[in-house]
Amino acid sequence: MGRTTVRDSVRWKDAEADAVVLIGTGLSMALPLAVGVLTGYVAEGMLACLGALVVSSSAHEGSLGYRIVDIARTTAAGSCGVAFGIACSHGIPPVLTIVAAALAATLGGARRDWAKLTALAIAFMFVAVSLPPALPGVAEVWWFAVGAATGGLITLIAVGFEIHVRGRPVTPAPHARALGADLAAWRGRLRTLRGWVYPLRLTSCLTVGFLAAQALHRPHSYWVMLTVALVVQRDHRAALSRTIERGLGTAIGVLVGSAVLAVPVTFAVVAVGVIGAVRPYLKQANYTAYTIAMTPLVVILQGMGRPMPDVLLIDRLVDTAIGCGISLVFGLVIWWPLLSGDAGRPVGMNRPSR
Repeated sequence: MGRTTVRDSVRWKDAEADAVVLIGTGLSMALPLAVGVLTGYVAEGMLACLGALVVSSSAHEGSLGYRIVDIARTTAAGSCGVAFGIACSHGIPPVLTIVAAALAATLGGARRDWAKLTALAIAFMFVAVSLPPALPGVAEVWWFAVGAATGGLITLIAVGFEIHVRGRPVTPAPHARALGADLAAWRGRLRTLRGWVYPLRLTSCLTVGFLAAQALHRPHSYWVMLTVALVVQRDHRAALSRTIERGLGTAIGVLVGSAVLAVPVTFAVVAVGVIGAVRPYLKQANYTAYTIAMTPLVVILQGMGRPMPDVLLIDRLVDTAIGCGISLVFGLVIWWPLLSGDAGRPVGMNRPSR
């Protein structure tokens, strides 16, 4: 499986930091939250901030036109995930999130950009499940979409300033193959076992996580499943390192988030803006640091204005450990003979002779 150490998890990579764009990202998250706090509409501000968080992972390359399309697709994917998660929090059986995740994971195998969008939808679906119902479901999705649109607009203004005022060269967009060719290749992969490995790995981990949370009477099973959704990667070669990084980052991030909730709400808004600003850079530079930043954001948005009880803090740390353990065993170890062998053959074919 390769050797991965804690030293690898804290190693920093070279990454560019565009100050104007990063500041714009931070403002896009802090602004709706600040307006919500000042006007007394905290739930609306929280949901809008969550929408801005979704689009903060997009529009980092290509022309302005390409970035507009990227933001629109990211908003649509995040809104679908959040809408389904909110529906589950309002009465739809939460077990259906596993079915939705399996379908999204299968669809994401068609193209590289679809893989990114479906992974985002899955992650924010489990974030949305954890949100305490504060508004009617349609209103929650609406404010989420408003935040995503506002965040996207602020990001585009920052990008336009960088390109047209400061003369920053346009980063080329990634080249994509024709849709028809990708779909044909995808259909071919689905006739092999390898084409189903990632959906099966993710689904089995989510199922085990859900059953374990029920059997152990964990009060917040969504945190186990969110950890699984973030740790189980399509590229299994990154599974071990991501598990270590996610475990370290979440443990530290939960502590940071709980500390932020203990201070006046004004400082929490500032913390969201600062963390939101550095988040895109950390995602490129160091995944452990990125997780340390992401976890407080989720913790703050889930408990805005309410200090985290010590028991909930301990629960989230334990649930993170459970999710990481499940991801390693049921997402990597039991599949390793298949992952390390030749699984690209159509199901039922004999191994060719050597």
